[in-house]
Amino acid sequence: MDNEQIKQKIVAETTALMPLKVDNEEVIKYKFRHIQTLVTDLQSEVAEESAIYSNAFNLMQAAINEEYKQFSESVNYEEKEQILIQIKHKAAEVCEILQAS
Repeated sequence: MDNEQIKQKIVAETTALMPLKVDNEEVIKYKFRHIQTLVTDLQSEVAEESAIYSNAFNLMQAAINEEYKQFSESVNYEEKEQILIQIKHKAAEVCEILQAS
């Protein structure tokens, strides 16, 4: 899969993530992990644009290490909602970075 196809998949997965609610926890976890995998694939595919992809990768890593972990461990519904907003925001930032490239 070339980098444009990977970018399109990231945008599609992020678009699918946006309307999800906290009660779709397993789907949210799957989508977010899939986005992370795609960003990792993209970073390893293209060396000449590595700074752009590294930024997207680092943003996803930060989201995985912070928000995603908090979301997975939280038992409070309201807290999960707030964390989900942050997760969606970071996923959207990744899309913006990739679409600008």
